[in-house]
Amino acid sequence: MPLPGLITLVALSVAGTAVVMQVTGVSRARRFTTAEAAGRVWLRAFPDVAVTGVTLCRSGQAALIASTRGPGLVRSMGTNGSACFLTGATVLPSSGGVTLHLPDDSVPRVRLELEPEDVAHWTQRIGSC
Repeated sequence: MPLPGLITLVALSVAGTAVVMQVTGVSRARRFTTAEAAGRVWLRAFPDVAVTGVTLCRSGQAALIASTRGPGLVRSMGTNGSACFLTGATVLPSSGGVTLHLPDDSVPRVRLELEPEDVAHWTQRIGSC
């Protein structure tokens, strides 16, 4: 096959895949709509740590987790979720949300976009960790 034809074929295949992913909704960011969904992400990351409570943010981007080993955070990362403990975290309100500084070298800072109603509540809850 001539090179220009191959390049066209590859470009159309990539574009077609992107369009199909957009149309079917596969590329949408994950949203936590239930406490159970957030709890499942937590248990996937920490299967030996039981969840004792879940507080969802209004946007569905994240959830505060109360666990048997201390407070934690579950947040969306694209179509997946990520979980971390909040022990030793500092929280700073910022425009449109909060910024968490974690004592974890792999995730030193997390920026959460929160509704104005959530900012004060989350700042208080995380600040007491």
